[in-house]
Formats: sequence, C-alpha cells, structure tokens
Amino acid sequence: MEMKQMKQIVQKAGPCRTQYTMCDMHWDCLNGEDEVNCTKYRDMFGKPFNTKCNINQHYCVQSHTGEYGCLSSIDKANDVIDCLGSTDERQYCIGLYPSQPERYYRCWNSTQCITIQQVCDCHKHCLPDDDDELVCPWMKCGDPEEIRFECIDGTLTKRALRCEGVSCPFSEDKILCDLISRPRRKAILFDTESFLEYPQSSLLLKQSEIKAIIK
Repeated sequence: MEMKQMKQIVQKAGPCRTQYTMCDMHWDCLNGEDEVNCTKYRDMFGKPFNTKCNINQHYCVQSHTGEYGCLSSIDKANDVIDCLGSTDERQYCIGLYPSQPERYYRCWNSTQCITIQQVCDCHKHCLPDDDDELVCPWMKCGDPEEIRFECIDGTLTKRALRCEGVSCPFSEDKILCDLISRPRRKAILFDTESFLEYPQSSLLLKQSEIKAIIK
C-alpha cells in the first residue's frame, strides 16, 4: 500500500482537531496538531526527557543517538522518519493495521510494526537494530523473563498496565503510549429533539394569579 493511500485511510475519519480531541494524549491528526501547546502533556514528559518542548514541538527519541529531545511541527508527517518508533510519521502502521490500535510502533529501517507492550519488555523484537529496547536505556533487563516494567528509579510496575495510568515517579511508563490509537469521539451537536414541549399559553399562570399565590 502506498503512503498516499495510507494517509487517505487515516484522514477519512473527519476533522481531527476539535475540542473533543485536543490535548487527550492521542494524535488524531497526522501531524499531531491536536496535541501541541498542551501544558499537562509537556509537564508529564518533561522529567524523563530531561527537557520541555515548546508549544510547537513534540517529544522525540532521536533515531541515530537514542537520546530524548524535541521535534519541530514542520518535520512531522513529511514522509521522513526522524524519531524511533516513527512517532513523527504514524500513518504507515495505522494504514497497515487499522483494527489493531496498539500495533503502531514502527521498527527502525523496517516495515515491521509492533505493539507498545513489546517496547521496553527486555526482548528484542526490532531486528537487527533493537531500537524497541533503545527507547528505555535505563532498564537493566537482568532477568529476560521479568514481566514488570522498570522505572528510572528502579521501581517495578506491571508491564501490561504501563499505559493504564501513571505508576512511575517520572511518568516514564507513559512514554510512547500516545501511539495507541482509539476511536475518535464524536462531537455532541446541539439539538432540540430532546426538549420538552413548551407549555401552551393557556396553561401558564397569569401574572395576577402568581401574585395572589405569593401573598
């Protein structure tokens, strides 16, 4: 499937930047414009990334060094992958696996897409570069059968729940969880169908009757 076709699949869902999609930690727009200038988002990931991106940037794990940094909005959704996991170019995996919302981490120099739960699980799924483990350089992975996620301070938390709330002190268990897609919420439009019928004038109390009741 060509990239142009994949973009069309992603975009056909309708408007992506609305009051219902902005700053909910999920990219509804290909370029992530619905997730820029989000104070809560920037504060949450400012500690593990050791930096705070400005209002026109997104967090990015640098592809060549594995270091955490920021990527400008103009470099997103331009068909050039700059970040590990292809976090800046999300349309490929979304186009291939539209019904598998967690399978949107794209391995570096590869057409392989893996789930977020396979990232930082002490198993190398993205061969030969192993970039799925490069994302969490603080993890020691002493026991390959360990089923818990290791936080920066050494705290262990259930890996299966690492995108379900925040368990690590620096929110590092939430890193890349915004790759997980979810159905776009529909806007609730104003309508009058559910309104009760306005009472007829004959049923309304006259002004003089109201005054009499009050007295």
